Amino acid sequence: MANSKAPRLIDGNKLADKLLGDLALHIANRELSPKLHIFTSRKNEVSKIYVNKKRTIGESIGISVIIHEFDHLVETDQLITQVKTISLLNPDDGVMVQLPLPAQLSVGSVLKSIPSTQDVDVLNRTIEPRYQQPVTNAVKIALDSC
Repeated sequence: MANSKAPRLIDGNKLADKLLGDLALHIANRELSPKLHIFTSRKNEVSKIYVNKKRTIGESIGISVIIHEFDHLVETDQLITQVKTISLLNPDDGVMVQLPLPAQLSVGSVLKSIPSTQDVDVLNRTIEPRYQQPVTNAVKIALDSC
């Protein structure tokens, strides 16, 4: 008798390709023009790698990605003002802050400045509890689709 609780191997690349293909079709079929604003430190070379990957993938499925680089010496209130300004001017766009942030910044305060309706990383702690664990939910969706 087979054990229904046996571990399953997931081909992450295959699943990612399927999800990205589905998203590209959804965007194209609805004639959407989604945009993603990414805030990142100019000085963090590792973050630039992740941001460039997000830009490449986003643009490949029809999302315009706008990068907002800030100086590594920026103060928390200055970055919050930038995030809030972009969010207010672009209420239908997604917004994210690439972590890690420079040490002098209050990560929690910066993340809270992203409106929950625009927080693509779901890191804003004011978001309803069912969205506070995006990784757990993503794994569940992946397993359910296998």
